[in-house]
Amino acid sequence: MGFFNKNDADDDSKVLNIGCFGAVRPLKNQLIQAIAAIEYANRTGQKLRFHINVKRIEGKGEPVLKNLRELFKNNPKHELMEYDWLSHDEFIDLVQRMDLGMQVSFTETFNIVTADFVNNNIPVVVSKEVSWVNPLFWSSTNKVESMIGKIKLALALSKLKFLNKIGLWWFSFKSEKIWTKYFGQTK
Repeated sequence: MGFFNKNDADDDSKVLNIGCFGAVRPLKNQLIQAIAAIEYANRTGQKLRFHINVKRIEGKGEPVLKNLRELFKNNPKHELMEYDWLSHDEFIDLVQRMDLGMQVSFTETFNIVTADFVNNNIPVVVSKEVSWVNPLFWSSTNKVESMIGKIKLALALSKLKFLNKIGLWWFSFKSEKIWTKYFGQTK
């Protein structure tokens, strides 16, 4: 469960690193995201490394992790990369090694994992639940083809990732205004 090295034996141009971090639980939708990522990698002739956390299994997430492991066992060209819960600095180091972040979950409030990806200039694909991300990068939560299309779009339009930074800034600005209104000045 150590860090991978982007310069491992594989040709970097043929390896796609997708991070789908956070607690493993059914509403995070990791299994369908992994299926979409595998299919995208297959269509583009790449090897997938799908990165997840495995230290926090919540809300009856044990079957999700079991199914993820079986999915990759049955797709040996691709790798499931498992990590313990990391310190924030270690996590950011890992995020910076990703090609794409996925958080196509069924329910969210803010999603700090996506904020870390966006803050580090990594393209993302999310569900509409992460409302501050530009809608260009919203995928259906239960349609693999939708996710594949959004992966393709996010990677092709990676120069537009600044749109997500604007969304993050706007969300933070609005949140600070609400916080100040109800709890007073924050500074």
